[in-house]
Amino acid sequence: MSIRLRLILTFSICLSLAYTSIALIVFSSTRKSSNESFRAMAESHLARVEERIKTFLEPGIMSVEYLAALELVRNSRGKLTSYLDTTEVTTLYYANHPPYEQRIYDEYIRIHNSNENFGLVFMANDDGQYAQAPEGHIKNPHYDPRRRSWYVESMEYPGPVTVTAPYLTTGGGMVSSIMVKTYDMDGKPLGLVGVDYSLESLTADLNERRIMKTGYLIMFDKGGRILTNGRNPEYISLDPDKYPENIKQMAASENGNFISVDQSGRREYIVTYTIDILDWKLAVIFDESEMLASSYNLLRTIIVTSGIVFLLAFVLLSFLARSIVRPLEQLIDVSTVISSGKYEKNDKGREELFQKLSVTGARENRKLAASLRTMLFTLEERVKEITAMKDNLKAGIFLMDKDCIIQPAYSKALEDILGDDELEGKKFTGILSASIKAKERDTLKDYFNMMLNRSFDPKMLEDINPIAEFSYINDITGDQKTLRSSFGVVDRGHDQFFILGTLEDITAEKLLQKELAAQEYKRQEEMRALFQVIQVEPKVFNDFLEDTEYEFDRINNTLKNRELSAQTAMVDIYQSVHAIKSNALILGLENFSGELHELETKIKNLWDEDAVSFEDVLHITVEIEKIMKEKDKFSETIDKIQSFKIGLGDSRRQDRYVLVETLTKVCEKSAAILNKKVQFIVEDIDGIVLEHGPRRVIKEVLTQLVRNAVYHGLEIPDERSSLGKNIQGNIRLSIKYEDNQIHIKLADDGRGIDFDKIRRKAESLHLFNNNEQTDDKNQLLNIIFAPGFSTVDVSDAYAGRGIGLNLVRERVREFHGSIKLRSEPGKGTIFNIFLPMEVKPAINKAS
Repeated sequence: MSIRLRLILTFSICLSLAYTSIALIVFSSTRKSSNESFRAMAESHLARVEERIKTFLEPGIMSVEYLAALELVRNSRGKLTSYLDTTEVTTLYYANHPPYEQRIYDEYIRIHNSNENFGLVFMANDDGQYAQAPEGHIKNPHYDPRRRSWYVESMEYPGPVTVTAPYLTTGGGMVSSIMVKTYDMDGKPLGLVGVDYSLESLTADLNERRIMKTGYLIMFDKGGRILTNGRNPEYISLDPDKYPENIKQMAASENGNFISVDQSGRREYIVTYTIDILDWKLAVIFDESEMLASSYNLLRTIIVTSGIVFLLAFVLLSFLARSIVRPLEQLIDVSTVISSGKYEKNDKGREELFQKLSVTGARENRKLAASLRTMLFTLEERVKEITAMKDNLKAGIFLMDKDCIIQPAYSKALEDILGDDELEGKKFTGILSASIKAKERDTLKDYFNMMLNRSFDPKMLEDINPIAEFSYINDITGDQKTLRSSFGVVDRGHDQFFILGTLEDITAEKLLQKELAAQEYKRQEEMRALFQVIQVEPKVFNDFLEDTEYEFDRINNTLKNRELSAQTAMVDIYQSVHAIKSNALILGLENFSGELHELETKIKNLWDEDAVSFEDVLHITVEIEKIMKEKDKFSETIDKIQSFKIGLGDSRRQDRYVLVETLTKVCEKSAAILNKKVQFIVEDIDGIVLEHGPRRVIKEVLTQLVRNAVYHGLEIPDERSSLGKNIQGNIRLSIKYEDNQIHIKLADDGRGIDFDKIRRKAESLHLFNNNEQTDDKNQLLNIIFAPGFSTVDVSDAYAGRGIGLNLVRERVREFHGSIKLRSEPGKGTIFNIFLPMEVKPAINKAS
């Protein structure tokens, strides 16, 4: 900003502040005075209204007090008519009244005729007797005045006189009842005397009252109902719940003044006041504009006056400022040309610049011109040196201003790195538009602003560089590179700060790092797989490989079988993959079982779909081929380390060892995951079964059942302890050859089958055709063997898929076997599985 503008601006600000301060002080004082004046005027008016209301009600109050004091009334106990036994509308006739009641009636009718505002004059006593004038009807059967709200409220009111809340008569008039308690000649409470008092003349008078131009009056009874409204008389007949919000605010406010906004958006100044004797509320309402009119008129006058003064002062100051700073403007123009670097563009430009520096005038101006000439010679030499250096740098170096515009002086290498030979004047963030997203560009701009702010630690800014390394894409050629960047701040003086950027092409370096990382990952994966295999007994591992090969054969046969539906094929493949994964988890082959778990998830997702396409099946086939190759690597590994393991003797003993070792690992791994304590007890395994029976099926079925027992059957230690059980659960196994069939018995001492939980899950999945099936335990047991059914809400690699028991049933069915299941709540579950097996006569159990 120039000196001239600073002088003008400083003077203008000072003058504006002075006038503004004066205007605000005067406006505030005037506004406060108007507020106080209007409030005093409103309170005075409300006091007159209160006096008018009291004067208006005084005849009614005096009349009922007169009647209550009459000896005729005080001696009336037991001498009035009671309507407690009436069962229908009763018409009152003067001639039918008892003589004493006729005398009271005459007095009542005299009072009634004495004032045009008087309506019904009445009396009720504590015996339930009642009298009124003029004559009329008792409409309510068994009429008991003591139960009427006006009687109860008046008798409970602490004062002698009660004025009820106004109400609308059937004719539309506004009426209040004025009642006073009366006592008999002995001073005992007798009842009350009252008169219905018309408020029409009062409300009409109050509705017509006006204060100033916009002021009017609203009166509320103690229930919040409008009695008078000078602006909107239609509100009198409305239910209070339908009043506008500003009306409700008046009714609920404390005594005092406040500002409110009506339905049309008009701001109103309101003063409220409560009449103590009636508990009615009065409110005087003005338009705020009327209250502030004098303040605004004064403010307008001040603004107009100050504007004229300011304009005259501005013209005078502009003339003085120009005469002071004009000699400096020529040298400023010259220094601007030098600082922009335009002097180096051509020889003609440099000559014109030196001519401009030949200034005359004040001594200070001549000295400044000489300094600028010296600076110009020095700059030319430095520019030549810097140009030679930057054109030989391999890194791209450049300067940006606060708007990220690339300045002319950048290294030649920057053009090669960014693939653009015209970078001057372009936005750096725009050049990166194809490389980083819009949100990231905004983050980069914020980062540059933080640097130019210079209030942050440079080391911290270096660490949070959002594009320290990034992928650069040329938006014209599409070429992609990996670049490394760094940024700093350059102070060029006179509050001019630029960002110094450096870019390096590290594409080749990153490619080499990526190749080395891939090789290292592959080596680590091979070492991890080898370590997992080394820890497994070779016989057990060979058994795993045989079972895996068998399951892969099943999968191949399933894929080749064109007669199977896609859904059925998916279930069969799902079962085989689940069986392989279960065996891999037992042996601790985490990587292999993880790949199988992912494949299992993909198969289940296809299974859940309504239709499975050929492309889906082909994709699953490709995934299976990849896993088969992983299995082949295991075979190669086990062959390499076979010589380092020791066998266990004859095949029968080895088969038993493999089976027991496998099932023991199932128990240990499942128990460790669930923090349970489990003991696996082998009671009896008949060797002939493992030698001649379906060994693979037996192992596969028992693997699923043992894991199922640990997951679903056995309780956690704390729960078992609370039930009086040993904290260690037991799973018992026996395999026997009886009557040409294999009998497998697996029992646990856990919680047993939770039929209620199975029923709830089945109902949520809509698996029942009718309600009778929900109570059939056989139906519930069939459901737990269904594919995909599980009571576990969240599945993992070990349980929750709903395929384990389904696999058991399908494998037993394939061998024409049967399953018998017995469960007792709190005591456990027993699976009895029977598989047919015929042995040649030469081979018997003793062998």
